[in-house]
Amino acid sequence: TTLGYTAEWAGLATAPVGLLAVVLSPLVGRNLNRMNLRVAVSFAFIVFAWTSFWFAGFSTGSTFWQLVEPRLVQGIAIAFFFIPL
Repeated sequence: TTLGYTAEWAGLATAPVGLLAVVLSPLVGRNLNRMNLRVAVSFAFIVFAWTSFWFAGFSTGSTFWQLVEPRLVQGIAIAFFFIPL
């Protein structure tokens, strides 16, 4: 890859999206009756937009943690987006 990651490191850099979604989905699902679903999905879209702009600032000199941090945030948004659907 451009960053020189092995398959293992590339997986570790992208795994937080799925891990946080798996961990938070049951919590979001249990609390759906307490929240406005439109607000939850809108929150997710706003976070997706924010992380997209965050990703746009990356370069080939980005560190591992610079790649992982926005993916963690994106994992939170995925839980709030898919569960209400």
